[in-house]
Amino acid sequence: MFKRSTDDPLVRTFLDKYNLNLLSIPREKASVGDLYVHDGKRVSTPGSVTYFLDPPFEVPAAITGESMADVIGQVSNSVSVNVGLGLLEGFLTAMGAGGILAKVRAGYEAKGTKTLKFHFAQATRDYVDAMLVGSRLTDHRIKEGHALYDEGYHYYLVTAVARSPSINIIAESDNARSVNIDVDAMRIAAVPVGISMAKSNEGEVTFTGKKSLAFGVELYELRYDVRRKQLRLLLTDVGQVRGKPTHIAKPAFIGDSIGDAFIAVD
Repeated sequence: MFKRSTDDPLVRTFLDKYNLNLLSIPREKASVGDLYVHDGKRVSTPGSVTYFLDPPFEVPAAITGESMADVIGQVSNSVSVNVGLGLLEGFLTAMGAGGILAKVRAGYEAKGTKTLKFHFAQATRDYVDAMLVGSRLTDHRIKEGHALYDEGYHYYLVTAVARSPSINIIAESDNARSVNIDVDAMRIAAVPVGISMAKSNEGEVTFTGKKSLAFGVELYELRYDVRRKQLRLLLTDVGQVRGKPTHIAKPAFIGDSIGDAFIAVD
């Protein structure tokens, strides 16, 4: 769908300014302190890091609801209807409204829609200070014999979550002109209670759900030193402190630098 090398302005904002691993399917219950396990091919459904460490790790309280000013109003490039509806499908499914997708698709096709753009008008971020997390990890270690521990696995700790209760879709014709979508016709489908569809501007429809869904997570890789039995946030970059090079921890991406911008979770 999108590679990490994409020039799409919205995706670049997610990747460059917020270091987000984008979720192929948004999640309602994603939270700071979740732990993802990557075996080199697959990414596990997240669980709480609390139960992975000994003694149990108390996740610092997160700061919630920070407005993502760089995201709000940033519109994506045009993508094909199929790609755009694929993104919308993930949100509608997570909202509990996946059943209306066929009617929505028919509504766009009836108006001759060729491409779609999307943006988030209500994006917020929950986060904890990674330095604080790192300082509190020093006296913890992976539980002896934990079933999810393997020396070949990679472990990623969520330190921030990007959320939105809505997604805005802009429909365009062949000549990139806005398409006037008939929202009332789409509403013939049985839209679940609490899910709304509203025309925002010419050619733009906002889909809003009852919950603010996580669409991206900031991750730090946890590295376990077996010999010392100590946890570290993986040191991935080199900076300068008082003229001397030093390693600093920075958010990590699952997979290689040219891989998919969206990660699929089992």
